Amino acid sequence: MPVRALMRKFQDFEDPRIVPLRENLYGASFFLMKLLPARFMLERAVEVGQLKQGATICESSSG
Repeated sequence: MPVRALMRKFQDFEDPRIVPLRENLYGASFFLMKLLPARFMLERAVEVGQLKQGATICESSSG
């Protein structure tokens, strides 16, 4: 499966869940907070040719 197609599978996790906190005040809850910047970095790497099909990605962040 192409890299872009795999990244699109995460779309459901990108949309925040809107949580009512009190009258006229809402919060946004993200399932995976780091997903949006990670997706941006991966898409940019694909666009400029730094990431190709079959490449290995190592994510070193632990928190």
